[in-house]
Amino acid sequence: MVQNPASMLPSRLTCVEAGQTILDMCAAPGGKTTHLAALSNDEARLIALERFPTRVGKIEENCLRLGIHSVQALCGDGLTPPFKAESFDTIIVDAPCSGLGTLRRHPEIKWRSGPDSILELAEIQRAMLRKAVQLCKNGGLIVYSVCTLTPEETVDVVSEIVGDGVCMPEDGPELFNSWKTRTGQYQTNPLDAAWDGFFLTRFRKQS
Repeated sequence: MVQNPASMLPSRLTCVEAGQTILDMCAAPGGKTTHLAALSNDEARLIALERFPTRVGKIEENCLRLGIHSVQALCGDGLTPPFKAESFDTIIVDAPCSGLGTLRRHPEIKWRSGPDSILELAEIQRAMLRKAVQLCKNGGLIVYSVCTLTPEETVDVVSEIVGDGVCMPEDGPELFNSWKTRTGQYQTNPLDAAWDGFFLTRFRKQS
């Protein structure tokens, strides 16, 4: 599975450990999930949630091809996930977004992304993050990532979630320091020939 290097960062930001129960809330085609499995030596319990059945099949296919046994791929919507509250140690929300950080590879995106659509996506992103907060155990970790750099989908979303008073932003490992922004999140530079523009941050749910 060929991926842009930026797309590997969300799974790195989780600092996954063996034995954890982890939800990848928007999982297809499974790159983050399989990376998490590799980082945990296939010893975490990984739930890959995807709303389209054909894409669930793709995740299963990739896991089979890679010999991964710790992943359960399920069909479901990140806005209405079929799980009980406080079920997960860690949740990745690689949310639907405008994709404007990938313009170098997909210039057609600029014709599809206007102010109204960006605001609609930001509403979905906030809703998914709030659902993730419900599903995360107290003291657990939530990683938020989008392949865009618009304020509406990045710092504005983070500000609202922190403002809810349930989660606090938390620094990632030192390897992320070169991408750290003045506001404390992480951002890759789409002007770098190798990288898409990605925004990432992580929250710790308060006990």
